[in-house]
Amino acid sequence: MTDAEAMAALSRGEIAALDALVLRHNDRAQRLAFGVLRDSSITHDVVADSFLAAAASARTYDPGRPFQPWFDRIVVNRAIKESQRRRRHQRLTALWRPTAPDDPSRLAELGELRVILSAAFARLEPRDRAVVSMRLVLGFSEIETADVLGCPVGTVKSRLARARTQLHQHLAQAGVAGALLAPIGESQ
Repeated sequence: MTDAEAMAALSRGEIAALDALVLRHNDRAQRLAFGVLRDSSITHDVVADSFLAAAASARTYDPGRPFQPWFDRIVVNRAIKESQRRRRHQRLTALWRPTAPDDPSRLAELGELRVILSAAFARLEPRDRAVVSMRLVLGFSEIETADVLGCPVGTVKSRLARARTQLHQHLAQAGVAGALLAPIGESQ
């Protein structure tokens, strides 16, 4: 069953057609959502919600357009919204609870550099994280990234440039050597 056939079946109320879409697109959707969220505990929920949203939109889906970019956009947008919601929630709860220091055994387990990189990445805005994940981690082209995010290629370029600059600054503040920063700034 093709993606277009699955969406047509979903529009007729045949919910079993969702299985074909999940089997075909789940791995990529998980990678996309994790790239934005950086939290595997909520990635699965966001992806499941994205599949349900796609099924709910089956009647309005245009079978003349490719399914993958349309669905990628749903996943990325839902991941960005969830990230923003969690960030707001963390700001509110931080007012009421002091933050605990990181567990030294966890820091040792992950490795200092990985922790520094992860922290620098987490400080990026969700939309910038999405662009970095799609371009530099998942290898999307600028056009593919723009299509998924529903924005012009120029916006993808400016978000990527801004994210690179911020990552350089965050890593420099953390004392990471300049040689480690170079690969982040290279264009792909």
